[in-house]
Amino acid sequence: MPGPYRSNPSFRTGFVRLGALGLALNAVVWWNSLYIDAAGLRAFHDGGSPA
Repeated sequence: MPGPYRSNPSFRTGFVRLGALGLALNAVVWWNSLYIDAAGLRAFHDGGSPA
C-alpha cells in the first residue's frame, strides 16, 4: 500500500498544467500592461491626458 507522500503521476501532471496556466496568465498580463502603457504614452504625446 503506497504511503501518503508517494509520488502520484496524475497529481504531478495537475501541477504541470497549473504551472503552464500560470505562465500563460503572466504572459497575458505582461502583454496587456505593455499595450496600456503604449496607449497612455500615445494619448499623452497627442496632448490628451493618459487617464
